[in-house]
Parts: sequence; structure tokens; C-alpha cells
Amino acid sequence: RQLEASKREFRHLYRHDYLTGLYNRYGIREFGIEIEEKATGFSVILFDIDDFKLINDKYGHDCGDEVLKAVANTPLLRAFEEGRCCRWGGEEFLFVLGCENGAEAIAEDLRAEIEKTPIRYGDDTVYVTISAGVCSASKSEKVTVHDLVDKADKALYRAKSTGKNRVSVYGCKITETVL
Repeated sequence: RQLEASKREFRHLYRHDYLTGLYNRYGIREFGIEIEEKATGFSVILFDIDDFKLINDKYGHDCGDEVLKAVANTPLLRAFEEGRCCRWGGEEFLFVLGCENGAEAIAEDLRAEIEKTPIRYGDDTVYVTISAGVCSASKSEKVTVHDLVDKADKALYRAKSTGKNRVSVYGCKITETVL
């Protein structure tokens, strides 16, 4: 029993980020393969916390950790049975959805929810914003989740370079929702 418990713990640690409890790259990769096989379409939302370095510089890395945990615990990220989120790296997150429609609206809802959520750290209250890149495809397009991540990364870069706190969608032409 102890060996089985240790194996389960190892599998969990192998697939999950220690700080946020979300999937890590290994865990999301496994989920992405599953989505590619089962879903008729899928989407990715790649987002990161705007000006995260300034938070760490002003309040310290412990506050930065609290911000990461607060973003990871945004209810919207936990609401989708057909989707999973991972901490992609640093202050960057990847949300993989088993659907090809509605990802832009989900990203916008996520952006708005995070923007209005107060994050308490000691006597301080911190507010953060995110920028997001979105890409979607149907199974017939013969693309992988990895392909969509590359395109969503380009859209995220566009969102960052055009003012932050926005959602950009990768398609034939990058479009964006500007607030």
C-alpha cells in the first residue's frame, strides 16, 4: 500500500506544478494528446500576467507567489470539464479546451475576472491584469495542440505589444478585442 501511495504521489508531482497545483507542461501534454484523439476541435488560450516583474520588485517574490496562486484559482479555470489549465512557465499559463468555438469569449471572461479580483497580501491589496492569445482549430485541420500553442503565442505577443490587458486571436489575420 505504501508503494502504491508513493507511486500516486510521484505521478501527481510529475504532472502538476508545486506552487499552483495546476498541471505542468508534462501533465498538459498528456491532456493535449487525449484532446487531439477525442475532440472534434480544440482551442488554446495562452496568457500571462502583465508586468509581473513589477509586482515581484515592489512587493517581493512571496507576493508574486500569491498572485500566481490567485490566478491559478480563478474559478473560470476550474469550471470546464473539457478543458485543463497549466502553469506553462513563470507567470505564463496555458488553457487547453476540447472545443473550437467560444475560446475568445472565455479568454475575455477570464481577463475581466482576473482584472477585478483583489489579491490580498499582508496589508496590501494587489490587482493584476492579463494578456491572452487564442487559437482554435477543428480536427479536420490536421493541427496539434502544439501547433495551436505556437500560434497563440504569436497572438499573445500581439496583445502585449498593443497595450496589454487584452485578448488577441490568431486566425487568418490576427484580430483583437481592445478594451
